[in-house]
Amino acid sequence: MTAKDILDFDYSYYCGYKTEKDKEGILTILDKDTLIVDVRNKEEVPRLPLKCLEIPLHQLPDRIQELTANKILFVCQTGKRSKVAYEIYKTLLPQSIVDYYPYNIELFIKNHHHA
Repeated sequence: MTAKDILDFDYSYYCGYKTEKDKEGILTILDKDTLIVDVRNKEEVPRLPLKCLEIPLHQLPDRIQELTANKILFVCQTGKRSKVAYEIYKTLLPQSIVDYYPYNIELFIKNHHHA
C-alpha cells in the first residue's frame, strides 16, 4: 500500500465513523525515527508485528519517562485510548512531536506492517 492509497482510503466509510484527525497528519509523523507506543492492555490482540513500546494507558503517567524518542505515535484497539494517551502526553510535554492513530489496530497493521 502506498502513501497515496492511505490518503485516498475512505476511513469513514470502512470504519463506520468519522474522525477529526486528518490522514496527512498520520503520514507526516510516521517514519523510521517514530516510536510507536501501544497503549492497549497486554492481553489484547492482535499484537503489533513491528517494533513498539507497550505501555497500557493506565500505566502511562507513571512510565512517561520511558518515552525518550523525538517523535511518538500512540496506537490502540479503536483509537479512543490512543487519543487519551496523546492528550496526556501533550499536556505534560506540549512542545513534543506526538500523534495518535485514530482508527482500529487491524487497519494500522494492514497499512504499516512493512514499517
